[in-house]
Amino acid sequence: MPAPQAVHETDDARTRILKAAETLFAARGFEGASIRTIAIEAGVTNPVIYHYFGNKQGLFRSILLHASHELMAAVEATRLRHTQPVEELATIVHVLCRFATEHLDLFRIVYRELADTSAGQGSMLGDQLAILIQHISGAIRRATAAGVFRAVDAESASLVILGGVEALVGWQLVPRPGAGPAVRAPEEAAGHLIGLLWRGLEARPAAAPGAG
Repeated sequence: MPAPQAVHETDDARTRILKAAETLFAARGFEGASIRTIAIEAGVTNPVIYHYFGNKQGLFRSILLHASHELMAAVEATRLRHTQPVEELATIVHVLCRFATEHLDLFRIVYRELADTSAGQGSMLGDQLAILIQHISGAIRRATAAGVFRAVDAESASLVILGGVEALVGWQLVPRPGAGPAVRAPEEAAGHLIGLLWRGLEARPAAAPGAG
C-alpha cells in the first residue's frame, strides 16, 4: 500500500498537469499545446503525463469531460429548480456566464473545440452540446406553448443564446489585453443579454396591415 505522502505527491502531480493543460489548451488549442510544454508548465517529465493519461488526447479528453460535466451539472440543477420556462432560460444564461468567469480556461476549451472540429476533438462534446441545446430549446417551446414567446425555430434560438454568451465572455466578462478590467459582472451581463433576447422572442399582438 502506498505511503500517505506518496499518494499526496501523486495527486498533486496529476492536479498540476491538469491545471497546466487547461491553461495551455485554452490558449493554444489541442494542436498548439505540446506534451513537452505542458510537462514544463506542470513541473513534471513527459513520462509522468503518459503514465496518468496515456497520451495527449487522453489528457485532453479528461479535461473536456471534466469541463462539460461541471457545466451540465449546473444547467441540470437549474432545470430541476424551475417550473416556469422563462425563469429556467434566464437561470441557464446566468449559469453559463457565471461558469465562464469562474472557470475561464475550461469554458474557452469547450467553446474553442466545439467551434473547431477539424482535428476531430469537438466531437467529444457533441452529446453534451446536444443535451444543452435540448434543455434550452425545450424551455423555449414551453414558453411558446404558454403564449409568452412567439413561434420561432427553437434550436436556432438556442444557438443564438449560446453565441450571445460566448460573445459576452469575449468582450464584457473577462479582461482583454490593453482594454483594462472586465467590463461587467456576470449577473449584470447576463441580465442585459436576457433583456435583448426576450424582446426578440416575446409574443406581440399582430401588427395592423400596412403598419411599419
